[in-house]
Amino acid sequence: MELELTLIGYEVIRDAEGELPVLLPFSEMGGVLAVHTAAHHLQAEMGGRGILLGNVPGVAPPTVLILGAGTAGTTAARQAVATGAHVIVVDSELTKLRELNREVAGHVVTDLSRLVRLERYVAIADVVIGAVLVPGSRCPTLITEEMVKTMKPGSVIIDLSIDQGGCMETSRPTTLDNPTFVVHNVIHFCVPNMTANIPRTASRALANASLPYIQALADQGLDQALRDDPGLAAGVYLYRGKMINARLGETLRVAVSSLDELLSKGE
Repeated sequence: MELELTLIGYEVIRDAEGELPVLLPFSEMGGVLAVHTAAHHLQAEMGGRGILLGNVPGVAPPTVLILGAGTAGTTAARQAVATGAHVIVVDSELTKLRELNREVAGHVVTDLSRLVRLERYVAIADVVIGAVLVPGSRCPTLITEEMVKTMKPGSVIIDLSIDQGGCMETSRPTTLDNPTFVVHNVIHFCVPNMTANIPRTASRALANASLPYIQALADQGLDQALRDDPGLAAGVYLYRGKMINARLGETLRVAVSSLDELLSKGE
């Protein structure tokens, strides 16, 4: 703000349908990585339960609980189903659950996110994947420490929501150099932006998704690009040093300005 910068957040740019086009590929990659990572840490050498994240004849499949039926959660559900796991997905929005059910009908258990349900599901889960997103704001805490205590020793938590503060009470940010920690005998993997571990794929996906916006800014200039594309304008956090994003302004207790008014004044 002191430097009067304009800051546009990749993760809150929207398209004509109201989706998050730059965040989308990262959510998809994160959902796939979450299942791969969980499978790795379930192995005995990693301190896990010593079970295969898959379906072996004569052996009951592991249970994967996914919090959130958005892009990351849906992708994780598809990936977990492909391994043969027993998959449960919970979300607070029935519409999202209905869409997921249409896509993988008969392969995934869907339920609304209620406390009593979460307590039961967490206790039987071998893997819990947090994929809750509130764009531009902190995500809610859905899994309490008391719930974590009921999980089986060697179970795995993958908190994809750690970028927005985490949806597990026991989560804290880690790094790729030291990605896990153990709380109540449960392995926690809480690496913000875990797609940094696949940089070649991630950088190409980012370039594909962001290039149209970068080109528009270069060709039209900042103000005209924001006027022409409401979705790009939705990604503005700061405009020439003035706070635009209401959620961030509320969090930081900074006065929020109207981007439309500032653009109309030519500031």
